[in-house]
Amino acid sequence: MGDFLPTDPDYSNEILTQASTLVFDKATGQLIANCRLCLQDQVAAVYSIGVNPAYRGRGLATRMLQRALTMLKGTYPLLRLYVMEGNDAESVYYNLGFMPGVQEIQKMVIPVLNDSTYEIPHS
Repeated sequence: MGDFLPTDPDYSNEILTQASTLVFDKATGQLIANCRLCLQDQVAAVYSIGVNPAYRGRGLATRMLQRALTMLKGTYPLLRLYVMEGNDAESVYYNLGFMPGVQEIQKMVIPVLNDSTYEIPHS
């Protein structure tokens, strides 16, 4: 599967691309962390952030978000980020000044036909 990189001007622009970060291990060339930004309803948003488990606890997520916030300052007054409640990374976001927004709850179900078969809707 290819990497998703928004190119539509309604979802991305040069500023957001430049404020996004990919971190590679110098020795192996392996991608170990990413923080990628997009536009969501004309607001800058983090659409992907993650650190390889072997590299967690080294401040990579903090530095990537600090970089994004610094680069967006003056252009985007708000950076939106979605996180599951209870995620270990919540403390990182709070320490950087992120504040809780509206809690969103999404419930998804698959209709059951019988005990062992699921109905898959066709579009």
